[in-house]
Amino acid sequence: MALFSFYSYSETTYNQSPNAAAASQQWIMTNVLPQNTGLSVHGVIYTYTVSKKPEDSFTVSVQNQNALGSGFIFRSTDDWTGLPGNTIAKSVPVNNIPFKSWGNGEIATTGFGTVKNPVVIYNYKIDTCAATPVTDQKCPNYIPPKIDTPSIPTDTTTEEFIKEVMAKERIDDLIGSDEERAAAARARANPESQRSAALKRTVAQRMSKAADKLKLPEQMTAPKLMNRNMLDLRTTKEKQREIEIPAKLLPYNPEIGDAYKTSKLKTNKNSPSV
Repeated sequence: MALFSFYSYSETTYNQSPNAAAASQQWIMTNVLPQNTGLSVHGVIYTYTVSKKPEDSFTVSVQNQNALGSGFIFRSTDDWTGLPGNTIAKSVPVNNIPFKSWGNGEIATTGFGTVKNPVVIYNYKIDTCAATPVTDQKCPNYIPPKIDTPSIPTDTTTEEFIKEVMAKERIDDLIGSDEERAAAARARANPESQRSAALKRTVAQRMSKAADKLKLPEQMTAPKLMNRNMLDLRTTKEKQREIEIPAKLLPYNPEIGDAYKTSKLKTNKNSPSV
């Protein structure tokens, strides 16, 4: 009789325990079965030899305590009363009882007789898909392990990065007060629509200040200033700069000419605030 076979298929592995009664007729199940998640017992095989007189009463029980309650999780009893001594071999199926339910086992006897050469084998299976986390890629509930992606440092040499920095410096360079700089910072942090609105308010404020300093008859907008040729070469440098500020905050208008085209951006911490 072959007692130690091994085979597997899909996500379930089948195996047999060693002889639980090899050293004693009482045994601890944690020393017999592997403590794997997903292990369950689906059968018990046992054999032993009885020595007794035919007229004596004698019973032999192969049994396991219920680890999760009272009584036995498994018990198979052979009644030898009125029979002579002999050898018996049995295979008893059980309904896939989880390992955690199996308490310690033993061969218990009543009456007059002795048990020799006992062998007790547990047939078990392991469902590898019951593990946590699932490590078998064939399991239906397998989840690949998360892989931490290292952060990639920003490349400060790219054209896009340089343009973004220059755009931020352009706004800060043209706005002088702390309050105005804070408004510019909030504009950059806002979504595109809010940033556009914030920039329009900043442009309007600069144009109003420029119009007041030039003593214009009305609050002028940048397009009006341009169309009326208020910026000419005879204007003083100070007044010219006051008019250029709102113009630089607007997109370049090809119909007006190069005099109002935004110049190349330069960061000048010594530039006077308006």
